[in-house]
Parts: sequence; C-alpha cells; structure tokens
Amino acid sequence: LSSSAVIGGQTFANSPTTPGVREQYEVTTGQFFPVSMPSESGRAAFISINRGPDYFDRFSHAAETNTLSTTTWNNYSIGALQAAMRLDITGAVSST
Repeated sequence: LSSSAVIGGQTFANSPTTPGVREQYEVTTGQFFPVSMPSESGRAAFISINRGPDYFDRFSHAAETNTLSTTTWNNYSIGALQAAMRLDITGAVSST
C-alpha cells in the first residue's frame, strides 16, 4: 500500500499486515480491522452451521464417500463427531 492509501477511513504508515497491528487496532478502536489478507477470509466470513438436534447425534448420518477433503461435511458440521469425550448409553436397568 502507498502511504497515501486510505482504507476504511484509516491510513497506515507501515504495512498493515505487520504482526500485532490488527490486534492493536481492534483493541484500541473496538472495530473490525479494515485490511484482510486472503488467508484470513475464513475469519472474516465465518458462518456458523445450525444442524439442530443432529448436531448432538453422532449416529444420525450415513458415512460419506467419494469426497475430496479428509474432513467431510458431516465431520465438520456435527459437533458430536468432534467431542473429546463420548458417553453412549445403550441400555438401562432401572429408571429409579
């Protein structure tokens, strides 16, 4: 960027991608930093996925095949598949 560039109403004397510049800007202004790199697009455009009750049920989906990514859609969007601890109740002796 040239020293005369204005982005989001801000000018930057040095590189806006210098480590710490974004954090300092967001802490002091309370606003989102107006400059992003392509590698940060996930952070800027993250949209949460609401699977409803399926989010908690790791048995409710069929296995995915023929995918390009090792992280499949179900693996990414079903929270129960990402749980650090699992507890499966398969039967109960008594309700009291």
